[in-house]
Amino acid sequence: MSTAKAAVELSRAVGTVSAALTSAHRRIGVRHRHALVHACYVLELVPRPDTAPPPGGTDADEVQILWRLALDDTYLQITHNCGLSSLDIMKQKIHALRSRWGAQNDPHLITLGWRYGVLNTSRGTGGHHIK
Repeated sequence: MSTAKAAVELSRAVGTVSAALTSAHRRIGVRHRHALVHACYVLELVPRPDTAPPPGGTDADEVQILWRLALDDTYLQITHNCGLSSLDIMKQKIHALRSRWGAQNDPHLITLGWRYGVLNTSRGTGGHHIK
């Protein structure tokens, strides 16, 4: 959810939630909220979702894109690392996967990647975990 929605749900100021997220990003060593979600599952900081089969399955490109998102790549890095010909094609693939899975945004897509068994602990977090 957005920072503003989280603040309302937690009965906290937006600035408080934003500061907590900034601290979490720094401590885990990731730049993006979607990578933070993945790291929290890997490190068992939040309960992992129950597993279920993915609606419509996934193809090899989608699996690779999900992993690159989880490991904190930018969209441009994902395009390059997945060998896609353009940023637009990569965005179309993410949009199609979001639509098929009903994901609201990239962090939600990561949660669904865990739920559908596409993501797991096998590749770590992409961060550098400050203790």
